[in-house]
Amino acid sequence: MNVNITDQQLQILILFVIRSAGTPVPEDTLADILGICNINCLNVQQCIAELSEAGHIARLEDDGKYYIKLSDTGIVIADTLKQQVPYTIRQHAAEVAISRLGELRRRLGCEAKVQASQRADDLPFCVTLSIKDQDSPLMSLCMYTPTEFQAQLIADNFKKSPTDVYKRVVNALTESRPPEED
Repeated sequence: MNVNITDQQLQILILFVIRSAGTPVPEDTLADILGICNINCLNVQQCIAELSEAGHIARLEDDGKYYIKLSDTGIVIADTLKQQVPYTIRQHAAEVAISRLGELRRRLGCEAKVQASQRADDLPFCVTLSIKDQDSPLMSLCMYTPTEFQAQLIADNFKKSPTDVYKRVVNALTESRPPEED
């Protein structure tokens, strides 16, 4: 069921979501956030274009991906007019934005590389998995595999849930265990 808000309220909501994020937001992520809030996607694209033409937002391109950043006037409008959007819609949009952007930050902070290994044994592929929190490395793990398929599978699964892998590694390495008998 689509939420009924005017185009003006939608423009204010878009500005509010970007303002809440505190960082430029990928355009597709913004559309996802508003889609989860049951906002019509066609209206979202139209409002983004209108906000851009009015100079309230800027569309930035980085490596083929578009990000939306607030201009100074966009910040003022978001702060001043947010009350014109119903509180429950603003609250839901902010919660979804925080969740989606958290997922995005985690994905951007993880890396998985598959390379041919320098080993002369039966493990010709190396998968390097790493997680960073902003610029600080949290974990770097190198695994050797017998096939490129297995290496790629490990890399792909790591990228799907890097935080879960990190938590499992930390739990496995910090839990108390009785000493093994020889």
